[in-house]
Amino acid sequence: MSITFNSKTWITDNWSVLSTKQLNEVYLAGSHNSAAYTVSFDRNSTFYQSLEEPFYSLGYFPDIVNNWTQCQNLTVLDQLNSGIRVLDLRISQIVGSGALICSHTYYLESLTDILQQVKNFLTSSGGSQEFVIITYKPDQAFNNSSEIIYEALVSFFGSLISSLQGPHIDTLNSYTLFQLFQYTARILLIDATKTTNGFVNTWYNTQTIGDFVNSFNNDSTTGAPNTVYILDTVITPSSASISNFIGIGSGIGIGMYLVILIFSLLIYYWFIKSRSF
Repeated sequence: MSITFNSKTWITDNWSVLSTKQLNEVYLAGSHNSAAYTVSFDRNSTFYQSLEEPFYSLGYFPDIVNNWTQCQNLTVLDQLNSGIRVLDLRISQIVGSGALICSHTYYLESLTDILQQVKNFLTSSGGSQEFVIITYKPDQAFNNSSEIIYEALVSFFGSLISSLQGPHIDTLNSYTLFQLFQYTARILLIDATKTTNGFVNTWYNTQTIGDFVNSFNNDSTTGAPNTVYILDTVITPSSASISNFIGIGSGIGIGMYLVILIFSLLIYYWFIKSRSF
């Protein structure tokens, strides 16, 4: 079996091999919080509550939030051009207008802007025979049901969505890729809050990338049959490696480092509060 790889057209280039496979028989690259490549600091957003207001008024809010909210450094279109085929969208609704936005606790981009990037890729000369899987769920600040999101996605993409699609599809592995993505169908939607049969989303907390790879290989080769796995990881270094990295050594210990950190934050807080504006 010969496989060729061009990041933008790798499915098209290998369709003769892939088309007979079921979804759980292929590896697809995905991105976590795919729309989190930029953070909007629109103060009209419902996310900016009184807790953040002091930081915002002092001009420090963007710096504090951006580093942990942003998960990607490529736009969704650039991710797709780079070979990503599974997108992870967290979606919220603006109170009042009812507009849907992509968010990671904080406002990222409008849902329409993100979906337009997907459509631009799938209607481009190189991407017209590719497919994209979109997993979606309400963000933590969005209490409405995910059916609202599903209806918005179906309304936007129309015939680009697989005819075998359903809001609670639990039979992904009953079809080959050819059956899922025949004719004009290029998108499969997965509600990440309601997928139980045949779908597993696993988070690993590992100390090294090697540990994650081992766990990934174990689940992908010995996991339940006829199951689609979406596998994510958080790389959490051990306390010893953190101590060595910051150069304090085991003599002082991580506890002393935390005391120093807290003291520094208190000094910083006093400094910004004492400034005149």
